[in-house]
Amino acid sequence: MDTVASRISEIIEKYGLTKTAFAAKIGLSQPFVSQICAGTKEPSDRTIADICRKFKVSEEWLRNGTGEMQDALSDDEQLVDFMNGLMSESSDNFRRRFISVVSALEPEDWAFLEKIADKLAKKKTGP
Repeated sequence: MDTVASRISEIIEKYGLTKTAFAAKIGLSQPFVSQICAGTKEPSDRTIADICRKFKVSEEWLRNGTGEMQDALSDDEQLVDFMNGLMSESSDNFRRRFISVVSALEPEDWAFLEKIADKLAKKKTGP
């Protein structure tokens, strides 16, 4: 049966979280999240809003099961998500070290990188 409870369970599964970790991310207790997932408690409007904000889930999908789970993110939103994820990684992670080095480049270095990126994009899409 497609319910708010089943869709919340789907979010938990999609992100590979335990109910305890999910609860912590949205400021609820694990027993309450378990009750929501079991369908014995209903999430409040605030809880639904918190889930949508934290997991970038469409409220229409969460409440009614219509549309896509997640709305397409703008380029800026994708960049913010990437940077947030990057900042949660350890400082010795390659992606974080790479972005740190790139962020210190001079303007002429950026122009050079842009030429390389354009060449790589052309190779990827063909002649």
